[in-house]
Amino acid sequence: MCLLYALQGTLQPIFVNYLKGKSARRILQRFPELKTRASRGRLWSRSYLVTTVRNVTADIVKKYVEEQWEREK
Repeated sequence: MCLLYALQGTLQPIFVNYLKGKSARRILQRFPELKTRASRGRLWSRSYLVTTVRNVTADIVKKYVEEQWEREK
């Protein structure tokens, strides 16, 4: 997401939350069964990670996602 890099500062969290809200609404409309499986009724975690592609491996992303799931339990 090159756009997130351009939105550094105060706009970045607002934009990320906007994307999370819109995508969650569409996903839950299409897959209503996820509402009961979502942690505390939320599809997304409150946190997010923004970094450049060259600095991130698939293992780093996987570890980050797993840690977020553990924090949400």
